[in-house]
Amino acid sequence: MVLIENLVDTVANKPISPKAGESAEGKGMCGSRRCVIKTLWIGQELSVLEQLSLRSFLSCGHTVELFVYQNVKNVPSGVRLRDAGEILDESLVFRHKRGGGVSGFANWFRYVLLLQEGGMWVDTDVICLKPFDFQQRLVFGRQDTYMINNAVLGGQPGEELFRIMARQAESPNTRLPYDDIKERRIKWIRKYLQRNRRNNIKRGENGPRGITKAINFLGLQQLALPYTAFYPIHPKCWDAIFDSTYRDVEKFFPESYAIHLWNEMICNGSGIDKNATFAAPSLIEALKSRYL
Repeated sequence: MVLIENLVDTVANKPISPKAGESAEGKGMCGSRRCVIKTLWIGQELSVLEQLSLRSFLSCGHTVELFVYQNVKNVPSGVRLRDAGEILDESLVFRHKRGGGVSGFANWFRYVLLLQEGGMWVDTDVICLKPFDFQQRLVFGRQDTYMINNAVLGGQPGEELFRIMARQAESPNTRLPYDDIKERRIKWIRKYLQRNRRNNIKRGENGPRGITKAINFLGLQQLALPYTAFYPIHPKCWDAIFDSTYRDVEKFFPESYAIHLWNEMICNGSGIDKNATFAAPSLIEALKSRYL
């Protein structure tokens, strides 16, 4: 695959209003209004899980924009559809060589989108519990003590964090100033011996692991919200959403703005049908009762 030169520079050099890092109202990420929620779907239809995510944000008073490359079935009423080709052409969509997932492309897409437009990105396995009314310049949260996740990510257009991550996702084998010797060696091998492709990156390289490194490099780690904000359920406990462990939403998640349901774990050979009805009481059924 031939890398697309200067794509990020082209986006970055477009007129940006307001000034990078500032909101139109001078009040941070969302100002006096609720954030516009933006997300992407690649595929022909939404499962119940994705419908639940979109409906939860609509129910909390947010405008929701869903970027698509084709007609998609089961899109909830009230969701605003947008052409994903406005951000990255469909010809650039790639699937990971191991597993065939599109998470690597989705990461690239969100960084270019946020660099160009700003706003609030959420993955379609994030369930909103209360309105996103953040006043800080950038919004992201920890998934544990060490790792920052990018399933919820917001900010103003032109942010340096988005610029760095868009470059990394577009050209994953380009050396970064914070790469260690091992990472530089891996990138050299991939660039010169493995055809310089985007689809053979390591898991999380342009996702949580990559953005955590960039945030630390930029000295922005103090802006990270605690894990309770978006990731109150640890990824190792992902299957607890389907049993009675967290059935009482108010009791277990009083400080949470949202719950990430770890779709990647669900789809990674778990055998779970996202359209199924699960035993009650369970977290997933409690959320479905609230929003569907």
